[in-house]
Amino acid sequence: MINFQDYKKIVIKIGSSLIVDSQNNNLRVKFLKNLAKDIKQLKKIGIEIVIVTSGAMACGCNDLRINRRLNNLDQMQALSAFGQVILIEHFKKQFAKYGMNIAQMLITGEDCQKRKQYLNVRTTIENLFSLDIIPVINENDSTATAEIRFGDNDNLSAQTAQLINADLLIILSDVAGLYDKNPKLHQDAKIISEISEITPKIINMAKTETSYFGTGGMASKIKAAKIAMQGGSNVVITEGRKKNAVLGLEKHKEYTLFKASTKPISARKKWLSNLKPSSSITIDSGAARAIQKKNSLLPVGVIKYKGEFTRGDTVKLITNKNKIIAVGMSSISSKELSGIIGLNTTEIVNKAKYPARSIVVHYDNLVLKTV
Repeated sequence: MINFQDYKKIVIKIGSSLIVDSQNNNLRVKFLKNLAKDIKQLKKIGIEIVIVTSGAMACGCNDLRINRRLNNLDQMQALSAFGQVILIEHFKKQFAKYGMNIAQMLITGEDCQKRKQYLNVRTTIENLFSLDIIPVINENDSTATAEIRFGDNDNLSAQTAQLINADLLIILSDVAGLYDKNPKLHQDAKIISEISEITPKIINMAKTETSYFGTGGMASKIKAAKIAMQGGSNVVITEGRKKNAVLGLEKHKEYTLFKASTKPISARKKWLSNLKPSSSITIDSGAARAIQKKNSLLPVGVIKYKGEFTRGDTVKLITNKNKIIAVGMSSISSKELSGIIGLNTTEIVNKAKYPARSIVVHYDNLVLKTV
């Protein structure tokens, strides 16, 4: 069972279906009240809390009596902007009843792609902690350009856990955890109580069904768990609609606990692991094996590159079968690389007189992709 005395920083992720009841479109005020009550108890024992919540669009649709399924991207962005005010007002009202202050933070994928902005988000959260204010984070859906979501807020919560070095991520869902088979179809389905490694078998157990308002199914939660585990966070997926859904984790076993990696990745590699660079470098099989053995990428292992990049930009490292095996910060520009592709160190020195440019991506500045 979970013992909250073991944790100092916790991220709690709340799905849209917990905020708005899709059956009658009513806001679940009682849920927010119970959540605030639980969090008050956690704060009493010195735990710092961050909330990542979905539900802005659901609140907007609910208040205006609009069917979300009938709206395009532009309309959904407008509904999110409208609903965000409603959502945060309800949070503020319920948390104030227990003497707690909250702060709204709306972030975008771009905030996590650029190192300076990434660090600024972390600094803001740390300063809110010092003021005894609970950050309530959501995707800034109203300004999203490529799509309405960060991926989904499961992903956002995992990245937030990495960002603040949380030791526990609690994903409140409409299911009790990960089952060995679909519980909606099989009465003998059993919940998996603990997972220490996310294997292909575990991934295959997850389905992609979503709720009416939500965007992420169990598959997205498994992916989020993997991100958080790599960063050193335990992850719990549990039913959020029951009373005392958070504090109750100390008393019952109706949840799936994903155990954190014993060797969490460094702060910089946490950031790198979540980047989605547009430029790529294609490498040969020898270079791929070298990287997996903790060696840097050298020009001799490069086949080609795509896109323009400068020194310090992030790039994808892909095989000749177009499989991404790593993301890293380039030590040279694409222009420099173009003249030394396939050359060994001696050839580079003879041709370019640049021995310092013999590394394309240093191992310390890359993170392997194992999904």
